[in-house]
Amino acid sequence: DPDAVFGHADTLRRLKIYDEAAALYILYTTVETRASEAKWLKTAADRAAELQAETGKDRKRLKKADQLMAEGAKLAEEKKHVEAATAFADAHALDPSRVGAIFQQATSLRQAGLFQPARKAFVLYNRLYPNDADGILGQAETERLLGERRRAAALFARYAQLEGRPENAAEVQKAINFATSLSEDA
Repeated sequence: DPDAVFGHADTLRRLKIYDEAAALYILYTTVETRASEAKWLKTAADRAAELQAETGKDRKRLKKADQLMAEGAKLAEEKKHVEAATAFADAHALDPSRVGAIFQQATSLRQAGLFQPARKAFVLYNRLYPNDADGILGQAETERLLGERRRAAALFARYAQLEGRPENAAEVQKAINFATSLSEDA
C-alpha cells in the first residue's frame, strides 16, 4: 500500500531515522502508480534527497567525533591531558550520545590537576550512569584530591559496593581502606 509506505517514511523522518525514511520515500516513488498522486511523488523524491543529504552530514559529524576520540586517547597516552580533555569534550559536543567521552574528559582533567572541572565532568557522567563503578571511582579519587574527605569516603564505599569484576578485587580493597580511613579522619 503506497499510502502506508509514505506514512511510515514520514514517521521515521519525525523520529530522525533518516536512512530508513529516505529508503521508504524512494520505495514510495516506485510503488505509487496513481496519476492523481503526482504531487506526493514529487514530495517523496524531494524528501528522500533531503534526508540523504542530512544522513551524509550526520556521517561526517560522527566520523569527526570518532577522530576526536582517537586523538584524545593518543594525547592522553602522551600525557597531554588538557589537550586530551578538549578533544574528548569536542567529541561529546559533536555526538552527545557518546557519553564515554565525558568520562574520558573527566579523567584527563583530573590527570592534568584540574580537579574542579574534573569533578564537574564526573558528576555529569555519574548522573547519566549512576551505577558505573569506574565513574564513581573517578569521582571518589577527585574528591579525595580536593580534600573532600566525607564525599570521597562515601564514593569509595559506593564503588566497593558496585564493583563486581574479580580482576578489580585489589582496587576494591584499596577503596574500602580509603573509605574507612577517610571517614575516621573526617
